[in-house]
Amino acid sequence: MIIKLNNFFLFFLLFSSVFAFAQTSEIQEKKSSKSVDINVSLGYAPLIPLFSANSSEGILNSEITNSILGTSFYPIGFTARVSVIPFKKPFGYFGVELSPFYHYMENDEDKYILHINIFGAALSLLYQKPFLEEKLFLNIRAGAGLGYYSNMYFDYKNGIQSENINVLCSLVQGGISGQYFVFKKAFIELGLDFKILFEQTTPTGYLSPVLTAGWRF
Repeated sequence: MIIKLNNFFLFFLLFSSVFAFAQTSEIQEKKSSKSVDINVSLGYAPLIPLFSANSSEGILNSEITNSILGTSFYPIGFTARVSVIPFKKPFGYFGVELSPFYHYMENDEDKYILHINIFGAALSLLYQKPFLEEKLFLNIRAGAGLGYYSNMYFDYKNGIQSENINVLCSLVQGGISGQYFVFKKAFIELGLDFKILFEQTTPTGYLSPVLTAGWRF
């Protein structure tokens, strides 16, 4: 009887030690896990012009905006995203995101070819909703920033080239995307960004499909 009690006691002691070790490891893992996520990505972002308020005022007059809208798709464009996610709640994660971008537009009209480079960046509030044990995220973002129409000029068919025009303007931007982690820290993201650039009284709206690849730090 004493031997059985000793065996039971040893079994109980061993089980308690294993359970305590597992609990301690779990607590240490939770403590060591970062409370702030930092995502950095780079990718492809073509441009689709949607609308423009034709105006005779400002540098982007009706001739330029009509020419921009004359092409439905501009394939050259790139973007980057840097997001910081410090607030994690049961109903979603909250943070901020910086998204610089570049687009090149070229439209061939009857009398000229219009060339435009667009640089810009937006600082946005970011909401994330995790799914599939944080392998899939729904991202919703909205913010504002600055855009820059750079080296915009007319290349006329008679060989004359206009002077370069540079315009700094404000912008608002919003978007939605799905982010999937193919590995523990590597992810791909597919979504749509909508932006409006304001040059005096001429707001011009664009839609940009975005495909990026990135890393979580």
